[in-house]
Amino acid sequence: MRPRPAVLSAVLLVTAVTALGACGGQATTANSDDFEGPEKEVAEAVYEFRDAISRRDEAKVCDAHFTDALREEIVAKAKPEGRGSTCADAIEESIRTIDAVDIEIPKDGIVISGDTATVKIQTDLTEGDDPTDTLTLANDRGWRISELLP
Repeated sequence: MRPRPAVLSAVLLVTAVTALGACGGQATTANSDDFEGPEKEVAEAVYEFRDAISRRDEAKVCDAHFTDALREEIVAKAKPEGRGSTCADAIEESIRTIDAVDIEIPKDGIVISGDTATVKIQTDLTEGDDPTDTLTLANDRGWRISELLP
């Protein structure tokens, strides 16, 4: 059985790094067309985040997909541990462990309340149950990851 992959594992430096696994290159499937309006914007932001992780583009993950507050939180936790002084430095090692992430957002997986969205993400595993993880996004110059929930 493969270790449980999680779309957020690269950035769970804020909470806890979990075991990762998946096979080969960038994940390309996305079901953002299943959504309309703001929900579609949120879904597209999540898939763009996933793609930046798959490309191991730490700078883009931090600069384009995290809110300022989340970036600062990651850096604050990384500095004392000697993992660098930037968000990209802090997540570099974690992102290196990810080969690809195949995820899907269930049709009822996006809930928007004002400038905050909560997204349930199912990771497609070849064996066993597909785990569900949660992302919180804020509409901050576009939808950005604002909180990582286990």
